[in-house]
Amino acid sequence: MKEFIPQKAEKEVISIRIESNLLDEIDATAAEYEISRNSLIVQCIKYAMENRRAGKFQQKDPEKREK
Repeated sequence: MKEFIPQKAEKEVISIRIESNLLDEIDATAAEYEISRNSLIVQCIKYAMENRRAGKFQQKDPEKREK
């Protein structure tokens, strides 16, 4: 049997500004799934980043890229 070794995941505390109506939607969705607001936001960010890497994001116009 594999030995269980509890580990603490590294996390950073951040602050974001978010529109009130979006926060209401996040809170309602988190309540629906019985998870914390933080957990939902982290899962949404992970999902977005995975889909970005999978090429599902529209590419920026090279002419409009900031220099």
